[in-house]
Amino acid sequence: MRSSALIATTAAFAGFGPPLGLLVVFIGGLLYGLVKGHAIGNALPMFLPPVLIFFMPLAFRFGAVPAASTGLVIALLAHTHPNLFFGQTWKRVVLSGALGATMGALWGLVSRGQLVAHQLFSTAAWNLLFDSIIAGVPAALLGIFFPRRAWLAAPSNNRWRGP
Repeated sequence: MRSSALIATTAAFAGFGPPLGLLVVFIGGLLYGLVKGHAIGNALPMFLPPVLIFFMPLAFRFGAVPAASTGLVIALLAHTHPNLFFGQTWKRVVLSGALGATMGALWGLVSRGQLVAHQLFSTAAWNLLFDSIIAGVPAALLGIFFPRRAWLAAPSNNRWRGP
């Protein structure tokens, strides 16, 4: 794996991860509201763009570090063990999602250490689970596409170069 592929994978996770995490939060809140019986489904097309635009800076504020660190760890893992990423797609999804969930939980502990230290264990556990879901689902989705399989292949001298 070339260094440009390492940077591209990290940048892709850092750029696409927080908006996807915001969509996970928004869709999760919408589904929770629908299950509870709140009728907000009719207003969704009207409110979705302003809500996403308003909360996008917050998504990058809270999600850029775990997203970038997840992308870097996945890129380094693909560099050292490329055979993990050549297999079936579901393995890439599970691996990326697990790494994203771990990075999200670690970032939740590090960034809010004082808050977590003074909470009850059950409240802190639910917060870390929520952080893991928000970080793991976008990482799993991005793990389908990054790192690209062509980036993992070693350069060969006998490739067809085209016309």
